[in-house]
Amino acid sequence: MYSPAKGIFAFEFNESEKYGSGEYISPLGEVFCTVNIAGAVTAVELSPLSGKVTARVSDPTGVFIVYAGKKDSSAGSSLFNAPVPSFISVTGESGSKGGMHIVADAVVSIDREMRNSWIKYVSRETIERMEKKISVAEGDESGNLKEICRYAGYVERALDAVSEYSGGEGAPAATDASPDNSEKILELIGLHSGEKGVLIEELIRISASFGFTETDVKGAIKSLLEDGECYLPAGGFIRRL
Repeated sequence: MYSPAKGIFAFEFNESEKYGSGEYISPLGEVFCTVNIAGAVTAVELSPLSGKVTARVSDPTGVFIVYAGKKDSSAGSSLFNAPVPSFISVTGESGSKGGMHIVADAVVSIDREMRNSWIKYVSRETIERMEKKISVAEGDESGNLKEICRYAGYVERALDAVSEYSGGEGAPAATDASPDNSEKILELIGLHSGEKGVLIEELIRISASFGFTETDVKGAIKSLLEDGECYLPAGGFIRRL
């Protein structure tokens, strides 16, 4: 029987468990086989032994591990050639051997607007699942309500990423960092980045001349990483998406 692809955030996907033959169940009760995700490619690797492609794809709630075929296959080629960083959409089968992951059937390059549309859609679906879970958890002292509050924080973080990009007002901050600090430091990252980005130590030094403390910079970096605006290459660098 055909099962449509389910949109799901990284936090919920990664906390899911085996449910049946090829099926998984999330902590919010979503049963799925095939999933559709959207996020930023932050790393792509080619196995020297199998020739298969593996990537890390981030949404504002966490990281998906995505496996594809060999570099000359359709999904493998698309994943291998995806610029790091860039936004992609992946549809594929869920797997759990070695940890939750996705075996890609299709990989498509998308823009930020498409990524944000996916976030809005998945946020609505996730909130509906949380509401159902709350109705079951009422009066339960096992910690279910506490967990739901944690999940709500992930959804809030995802929607913050969309609101900040679109210039929405009144959205709660995902961290204690000032939105103005984050915006200005994001500009400095873009201005001073080389091929790998800019060294965080150098960013702190540059930012000091604009009146930012080391605490300001580290708070802004945390916010930018959570919002999917930046990622951390190896070697102590930070780079804008």
